[in-house]
Amino acid sequence: MLATIKHEPRRAAWRVRQILFSAAIGVASVAYAGWAQAQTYRVVVDAGSSSSRALIYKIEGRTITLAGNPDSMPTGTELSGDVDGSAGVVKKLLGDVNLWLQRNVRVSPNDVTVDVLATAGMRKVNDSGNVYAAVLKQIQESPYNVGEARTISGAEEGLYAWIAVNDKEGRFAPHAKTRGIVEVGGASAQVAFEVERNADDVESVTIDGKPHKVYSRSFLGLGANDAWALAKDSQYGEKCKEGGGFDFAQCRKAYDTTVYDQTETGQNDAPVKLSLGVTKTALALQQALPVDDRDKFAGLGNAIKFSADVGFGKGSGGIDTACKSRTFSTKFHTCANAVFSESFVFGKLNFPNDKLQTGVDSSWTMGYLIKAVRQGAK
Repeated sequence: MLATIKHEPRRAAWRVRQILFSAAIGVASVAYAGWAQAQTYRVVVDAGSSSSRALIYKIEGRTITLAGNPDSMPTGTELSGDVDGSAGVVKKLLGDVNLWLQRNVRVSPNDVTVDVLATAGMRKVNDSGNVYAAVLKQIQESPYNVGEARTISGAEEGLYAWIAVNDKEGRFAPHAKTRGIVEVGGASAQVAFEVERNADDVESVTIDGKPHKVYSRSFLGLGANDAWALAKDSQYGEKCKEGGGFDFAQCRKAYDTTVYDQTETGQNDAPVKLSLGVTKTALALQQALPVDDRDKFAGLGNAIKFSADVGFGKGSGGIDTACKSRTFSTKFHTCANAVFSESFVFGKLNFPNDKLQTGVDSSWTMGYLIKAVRQGAK
């Protein structure tokens, strides 16, 4: 009995040390888990109509930043209805992502999630299920976590671009005013802006506790590449080529007589003429806010970006002068894209020339992640 009493304090002290040690380990584990959750990486593959790019983001809590120079991040060819070909594109991108991460950041593969999101090019593929099954298999066989693999809708693309631009400019602050976007991509064009009431093509979204109603409309077929594919074969197509024979008015006819008569499937799966959909969006623009009170919209997409080099936004005269003295480029069709973008934005959508800002650099992939991470209350 005495011996038992003699050793009890020693045993109690050991027990106290054990509890303290376990608690310390527990705190360390919780702290590490919190660090891991706060510093994850997300690879979003923007599978566009003419190429694919893996954009790599670092997520710390609710803060999302590009992990490095986007121009250094992996690129590849576009996805298509070719199952094996698309799987090969993603396999190569994942290998390049692995090399990029090893060279630029220190991160466990367990903290990296990969999404493969396609835009307008894959909206034309009727049966894409097998393609995405093959894409998902490639991600599953990689060391990374599986995110989403799907085609996003045109409305989503416009909304994500709108979110990305307004976040970059600090316009989700409590009393800030958002601004709209006009994007001309390769296979589609998007228009998105905030409105006061619900209507067709309007989605409600809450970012950092602040609610927004956003009109987002996409036009499949009104991307610069797809539009040129039709316009170049019209009787006016030769007038779109840079050089002495270039003529803005005739080139515009090449687009007006071919592109806008296409039938597309609207967001409610109702077949509509592109011309009618554009007219509806132009009316929505005019009704949203008085033009004189609206902030400048952000002009996005390579067609608008590069068209600025030949006078986009300065009227037909500026483009005419610039393009008559240029050498024809079969790869980029800069002057043809300028005519199309100018006539679409300032003609069909009826924008005043001083209401669009070019040179805005933003990716819808950032908006996709912001919506996923910061949607809802703060």
